[in-house]
Amino acid sequence: WFLLESDFQSRQSALVGRISHPISPADLLEREAYAVERSEWLRRASETKKPRRVHLDALATVLFESRDTVLAHVQEIVHVENVRSPTRIRELVDEHGPLVPRGQAVTATLFIDGGATDACDSVLGDLRRGLTVLWLRLGSRLVPAQLLEGSESMDPDGPVQYLRFEIGDTAVSMLQDPSKDAGLLLRCRGHAVFAAMPWALRRLLADELSVRGSHRPLAFDERRPSAI
Repeated sequence: WFLLESDFQSRQSALVGRISHPISPADLLEREAYAVERSEWLRRASETKKPRRVHLDALATVLFESRDTVLAHVQEIVHVENVRSPTRIRELVDEHGPLVPRGQAVTATLFIDGGATDACDSVLGDLRRGLTVLWLRLGSRLVPAQLLEGSESMDPDGPVQYLRFEIGDTAVSMLQDPSKDAGLLLRCRGHAVFAAMPWALRRLLADELSVRGSHRPLAFDERRPSAI
């Protein structure tokens, strides 16, 4: 029994590390090795990101990040930009490291896709002025998106922005509760768009939050709600 318990705790510690431990240059494959395995890396990255995306009509897409998605992104940048300098690799890791979610928060990348030009300009303009344009709705709660600090190379005028939602300890139960709405609300210059989070994404985020918060995944209600 004690051996089994020890093994269980070891596995849980490894899981916590896998989803929340900061990335480092040592986590990256050598460039030549990655070139050989690149197609498989890209395939896995695509599969990992697919359930993590929420589309807000034609205006924007939000990708909820994980350690795996961030690591895959940095690995691809190193390959595409032919980065060989250890100093530059360290800079890339440091720039994207804050995107790895930690504690009772989730991180996301906001892609301004298009739609009405004035609406897209308004999103970027409001973000630059420190105004909130995106919220994560959990039941009756509206959690504002905050621009993620620590990414020195982020273009304040660019169509890609890094965000953080401080959702707190009650988020897991709300994400798991089919009776509670969960989704994203985007507001900008006459436009208000709400997109519900798919049930698979709610379960995924709740599982990761529970592991980071308690070092053990919570049991899920396997019911799939008829509408969320």
